[in-house]
Amino acid sequence: MAVLQKFLLEASFVLSDLHTPTPSETSTESLVMATKIQANFPQPKRMKFMVDNHSLNLDVQSIQIEVEGPNVGQVIINQTIVLQGLENPNLQPAFQELLDALHNSEAK
Repeated sequence: MAVLQKFLLEASFVLSDLHTPTPSETSTESLVMATKIQANFPQPKRMKFMVDNHSLNLDVQSIQIEVEGPNVGQVIINQTIVLQGLENPNLQPAFQELLDALHNSEAK
């Protein structure tokens, strides 16, 4: 449980300050592999984000965060709004730690 909480904390840090991605922050290569986490909500949840230094309220049904790949920290809200989150060097290691914990629990 502690490993999952650590990962969620690192993911929430990515969401703490979003901005419109620059062309260099978005990969246009469709063949590039990326790992994203996704949360889906049965009913939209009202969430407040800081985007380009402005407060933005959105009704969120899904949110994705890229944890591995060319655009780590990229956030996709409702499968249509693409933003870049804070660069968090702890996100990928926390994700790997979560995967390792899951694999170890399956092996037992």
